[in-house]
Amino acid sequence: MDGSSHWLGQAGNWNITASKGVIHEAVFSAPLHLDSTDWSWHKINYQDLKVDLSQHDVHLSQLKMYDGNMTLSATNPALSQSQSSAPEWRISTDKIQIEKMTLAIALPDGNLTLQSLKGQAAWPKQQALSFDLKSEQTNRATDAEWYLSGIVDKNMTNHLTDAEFSVISKHVPITALRPLLPLQNSARSPVTLAGTVNLNSHVSLHDGLWRMQGQANAVDVEVSHAGDIWTADHISWQFGPIGMGLNTQSIDHIVADNWAYVVALEPLHPTPRKLASTPALQTTWWAAALRSKNIHIRQLKLNQGVVSMGKKESRWAEEFDIQIDDLATKQWSNINATAKVGGGKLQLTGKWSALSKPQRFLGSASIQSALPFFSHSWMTASGMPRLIRGYLNASIDVEYALKEDRYQSRWQLQLVGGEAEAGNLNSDPMLARTGMNTYDLLRHLKQSNASIKLQGEVTGLWQQHPLSFEMIEQALLLSLSQAASRQDGLDKKRASQINKETEIATQIRLHEYGPLSMNERIRTYKIVRMLRNKPAIDIDLRPLWSGQELTSETLARIQYTQKLIKRYMVHHGISQERIFLRWPTDSDQVQEISSIQVELQLPHQDDKKVM
Repeated sequence: MDGSSHWLGQAGNWNITASKGVIHEAVFSAPLHLDSTDWSWHKINYQDLKVDLSQHDVHLSQLKMYDGNMTLSATNPALSQSQSSAPEWRISTDKIQIEKMTLAIALPDGNLTLQSLKGQAAWPKQQALSFDLKSEQTNRATDAEWYLSGIVDKNMTNHLTDAEFSVISKHVPITALRPLLPLQNSARSPVTLAGTVNLNSHVSLHDGLWRMQGQANAVDVEVSHAGDIWTADHISWQFGPIGMGLNTQSIDHIVADNWAYVVALEPLHPTPRKLASTPALQTTWWAAALRSKNIHIRQLKLNQGVVSMGKKESRWAEEFDIQIDDLATKQWSNINATAKVGGGKLQLTGKWSALSKPQRFLGSASIQSALPFFSHSWMTASGMPRLIRGYLNASIDVEYALKEDRYQSRWQLQLVGGEAEAGNLNSDPMLARTGMNTYDLLRHLKQSNASIKLQGEVTGLWQQHPLSFEMIEQALLLSLSQAASRQDGLDKKRASQINKETEIATQIRLHEYGPLSMNERIRTYKIVRMLRNKPAIDIDLRPLWSGQELTSETLARIQYTQKLIKRYMVHHGISQERIFLRWPTDSDQVQEISSIQVELQLPHQDDKKVM
């Protein structure tokens, strides 16, 4: 401490005055936790100091404080009340100037740290401490910014008795706000976060309990866990009250736009496995996190999402919109979802007990007229040949079975015009399950309308055998095996209906953008006129591609051109169920210019009379 002072009085009853001075390396700890530091300052300049030792009173007209660290605890109400028998000091300051301060707010799940703060404060006699702080300005517009303004009642031991203040931030890394988020990290189940947040909130502290409410928005968000990655371009949410001593942590709404979810790929096991007789009542990691914090979300909306399997390029669902109302522990939530899957429509509606253990669902879900190409990554990883033709329809309905502790589900799967790449692959898991590889199995199961239809039921008790994707998968595989064993082969008539003859109608060059040319429309319309009165004829749009390998650019042009042709035919009265968009294979590689070959699938000669 540097500076001169004047002492007047006697032992125990001194009055000390000083015009100005400097305190270096000041450190303070409250009596109840002397092993920790509540605050420290590299340098404090003071003016007009007056100290009355007998009255335990200190007053300064002005303080300038540099390079400080302060920790405010809001984690344990018991520690906020001092039990020290020492008398409290009354400290007052007319004006406080702060430069380069780091403020850490200790919360139950970690510290919320605000760095490089500067601003003004005041602590008049017999009044609360008021402050107005903000981050120091930098030349980078994307640097984190904090703004704090409010009042705090506190005593000499530095504990908070009551506080009301606002916290505003811009461009703050989402990792800095982890103590406020329910997705906590752990060594056993790590959760990594990325993105930046803007926050506008109000915080109060009364009787050692802190509460917070406000709104926030984040950009370029990423959440990773156990191989799964969820991202969103933008998230906005309104929350509160959250904090200590509440039955639930309330979030009014969360809206995420342009989100994407990359799911870790789990291939089909090479050999059949038995389900556990008493499976563990597992729950998803995020549901467990929300449940542990008693989170209640009034409305959750995820807009325009993409779901991929294994890698971002392997898209299973697009334009995915989800709305969940009243997501909370021990409560049914209304859920509605729509998406495009393989060009077809996915629709889900019902009630979901997402935070229960186990999770439960009552309602229905369906996929209509989906191209099965979205499953290529999973089929390849499973050792299966890819599906290169067909439309997929699937549905499931789940409801209570007699009692609320028991469920029953009915599922149905239909593959129309399905075809797989040829080849008897020894790695194909269908061999162990049905005795046939996927290519032969599809041909074996086709009905007279060239479709495969499977259906079944799954029932059980929610607690003993909760409904899961694994159970539905096992039921589907069992149904496949049983269907294959019931049919010894194709009879002659059905074989003639399935093995159609192919006639090439025309070829259309690949387009990168824009509509079909006039000549292409004329040639296509001639085909349409002929097909209108011949409902037994199907149309295949076979891609012929050139080059050393099938590039992503060529694939995009193929799919765009196929959609152009299909859209034109459907517009002129041809049912889309008759038009099959084929996936390009090695056998479709040609030396000439890449194109789409329009093929007519004619009935066998014996059946042409029905055309």
